[in-house]
Amino acid sequence: LVMRSWLFGSGEDTAREKGGTDSKSSSTAGGKPPIMILAVDSAHKSGTKWENVFKGSKIPECDRPIKVVQCGWDDFHVMADGPHTSTSCIINVRTEIGGVKRVITVKPDFVLIRNEVTALSHDNRNKLYGLMYANVPSVNSLSSIYMFCERPIVQGELNRLAKLHKGKGPDNEFLLVGIFHRY
Repeated sequence: LVMRSWLFGSGEDTAREKGGTDSKSSSTAGGKPPIMILAVDSAHKSGTKWENVFKGSKIPECDRPIKVVQCGWDDFHVMADGPHTSTSCIINVRTEIGGVKRVITVKPDFVLIRNEVTALSHDNRNKLYGLMYANVPSVNSLSSIYMFCERPIVQGELNRLAKLHKGKGPDNEFLLVGIFHRY
């Protein structure tokens, strides 16, 4: 009931209540479940439809198709149990299927993050922490995405790399000089 009110108010049904299934229990015609990719990228902002990008793709080593669920940071909840359970990460995604608002449950095998975690209007580090806790693989690494939430950490890493490579190749004066003050 709480999940329903978060997503739609009190009058809508979730996909599971309408007979929907989660991503890993449903399988393809070959009997093998698809590899589930969660693409965190608001399509209305970027214009990229990740389902179309991966359409028809398979992982050659395991002959499993790829299924993509795309959503923005505000459109999902993360539940992570950690490495000691059979399902370490379950994500409820608010989506629209055939013009009807639904909640689908996915168990991602991989995460593709294309939107910033924090901005002036939102801070979704708590969802990033859940993905990190469940140790879901991603591009870029979730720890690098976490570090990018704080500008001084990014600048410090760039400063370290510039110092490490100083005098080892072409001019590496690519960094803007910055000063960090904390009161």
